[in-house]
Amino acid sequence: MRRDLVMCGDSTFGALLAAIAMVAVTGSAQANDISRLTDFGTSEIPRQEAFITQVGDSNYARVDQAATPGNTGHYAEITQTGAANEATATQTGNLNRAKIIQDGYANVATTSQDGLRNSIDIAQSGSLNRLTGMQVGNDNSIVATQTSGAQATLSEIGNNNTIISTQSLTNLNVSVRITGNGMTVNIQ
Repeated sequence: MRRDLVMCGDSTFGALLAAIAMVAVTGSAQANDISRLTDFGTSEIPRQEAFITQVGDSNYARVDQAATPGNTGHYAEITQTGAANEATATQTGNLNRAKIIQDGYANVATTSQDGLRNSIDIAQSGSLNRLTGMQVGNDNSIVATQTSGAQATLSEIGNNNTIISTQSLTNLNVSVRITGNGMTVNIQ
């Protein structure tokens, strides 16, 4: 059984998770399973990459990736601490990036990306947060932070759209749907 443990110097959501993945050596894993990760940045990834880190009980994470033949792949990273958290990232198209960080209890994040160079960054802390993020098109961005019981449905259909959502109040529900190109929505 292999588990990737991600360590980073800055735990704030705005910073990119960086750097080093260490593999816990269990079962038949070998010591040479330690590998280095790099920031996604703007460089192309030569294949599909998914990293899942889980600490706690009853956490669930799933990544589904499908790139268009002849092109480079996707990047997905899910980090869960606490218990009973759920995260799903589905990616089709090329060069899409999804990053979900969950710290707490019973948080749920579901992302779906179809297109080129879309990016979703979700940070959930506390308990009972729910977020669904959907992107169809190219060069769209969603950055969402939730603490303590927030709910959000965020959708981008088109190109070059941005949604920034910060939910820090309990039971705050937000639903945003952008259809078009070059739009920005900032929710505080």
